[in-house]
Amino acid sequence: MNQSSEREILVGPTEYVTGANPFIVRRRVAFGECDPAGVVYTPRFLDFAISAMHLFLAQILGGDLAAAKVRLGFGTPCKALSAVFHSTLRPGQDFDMRVTVAKIGDTTFDLHIAGLTTERMPVFDASFTVVMVARDGAWQRIPVPEALVSVLKLHLSGRADGARE
Repeated sequence: MNQSSEREILVGPTEYVTGANPFIVRRRVAFGECDPAGVVYTPRFLDFAISAMHLFLAQILGGDLAAAKVRLGFGTPCKALSAVFHSTLRPGQDFDMRVTVAKIGDTTFDLHIAGLTTERMPVFDASFTVVMVARDGAWQRIPVPEALVSVLKLHLSGRADGARE
């Protein structure tokens, strides 16, 4: 059986974590994520990136993301996002998403998700600004907790000193 035939009959997860630092998620494109031309429908790239971001946050917060945020008393809504597309993906194609921390602010942190083919060719770059809010009903901004800052620093890209800006 050739590789193409094997790929079509594989059954299993569509995404899974392959590395902790750097944090990497491997995902397989499903047929239903593509448009009639047979390429990934553009909005799905943000879904992919958000999923990688949630897996990253779940890992650094110690498990189930929703439960961890309730337990720790904060929320992490997205304040801003952007994406740049370099190439497309097709059904059944595997690709990786590398999550790094671009910046840690007082009440926000920025995450970068680089989408790459398994041959390391760029597919997309997505950036998210996550704002910290209290889960006390008022949902007001709060400082990024120091315990979270220390874990985020382990994933900083391009900053040897890990300084907050």
